[in-house]
Amino acid sequence: MTKNKKIVLIPLLVVIIVSTIVMCRKVIQLKNNSADAKDVETTTNTLSYFNNLEAKYLRQILNEYIQKPDRDTTNGLTDTDVSYYESPFIVYEENKSLAGGKQLEIIFVNKPDKMFTAWVYKLATGEYQLKGFGQNARVSSDILEKIKTEYNQYFENSKYFY
Repeated sequence: MTKNKKIVLIPLLVVIIVSTIVMCRKVIQLKNNSADAKDVETTTNTLSYFNNLEAKYLRQILNEYIQKPDRDTTNGLTDTDVSYYESPFIVYEENKSLAGGKQLEIIFVNKPDKMFTAWVYKLATGEYQLKGFGQNARVSSDILEKIKTEYNQYFENSKYFY
């Protein structure tokens, strides 16, 4: 091997080794973030449940949508019958979204036949924004029946409603 080829190959090997190390660190970081994102808060009778700013914001957005449906919205609200939004909802589960903000799993009290996922993001200005909304199709009617039975107190007591 000539000296010129060695000069080219050595920096190339260094770049490959450094890139591999950086990628491994990113994979480890993503796994750690994924584990953090699985820290789920299930509905409990705690002060934090009643002060859920994302849920309060979602209720505000749903009320505004009921008053003036925006068919051009891109956040998913147009995909669901407005009659759902007229019902109060409970927050069944709250997760930190990997993309930032919070993911709320909600069930409408007067129409508990579906679970919905709302992605609410807090902007740098402190304002909230609904990034996405839609039915959680992974939750079957059997699972919803079990939830309604197990969490019956939340469906019957308006202090838990948003």
